[in-house]
Amino acid sequence: MQNANRSGIICDLCALELIDDFKYYSYDFRMANVFDGMRPARSVVLRNDVTKSIDVCTQCHNKITHNIVKNYTTATQKKINPKSVLCDFSGNLLSGTYVYYLVSITELKVVIDKFYTCKQCQRPSQDPTCKNCKTSAMTRGARVTTDANYLEASCSSDEYSKLIHRVTQSQEKAQDWSTKS
Repeated sequence: MQNANRSGIICDLCALELIDDFKYYSYDFRMANVFDGMRPARSVVLRNDVTKSIDVCTQCHNKITHNIVKNYTTATQKKINPKSVLCDFSGNLLSGTYVYYLVSITELKVVIDKFYTCKQCQRPSQDPTCKNCKTSAMTRGARVTTDANYLEASCSSDEYSKLIHRVTQSQEKAQDWSTKS
């Protein structure tokens, strides 16, 4: 989530505040219903509205991807029914009738401009106070590069519920305190 003064983000999982130049990951969850093992095509699921979107710091993302690789490696050593879906977050196979979430993970790199711009006179400045207007109402721009096709994963409804509970707890903590990076 974006921090209070919009100068960075706060990781939705650990409440780490990222400011200045940073990289983070956006996880977009789209719900899909599977009936008797007949799951909708990926293109159909991607047209669904995003149910939840969370911002994740690099450290939390690395833990999640490490776990996904571990679960995938374990699952591929077993014989899997082609109609089943692997929950990448838990390693459990989903079959029959169930709900799962397709998770689109986007990598974002944010580079903050070194110069400030006065909100009143629009003059650039290296100082956080405008010498022309004598105001501290300054902004700094940012360049954001994205890799929208960074990673996709499947998440069971149980793991989704656990993750959303964790996000809710983290956001409550973030309102009380934050750790800056």
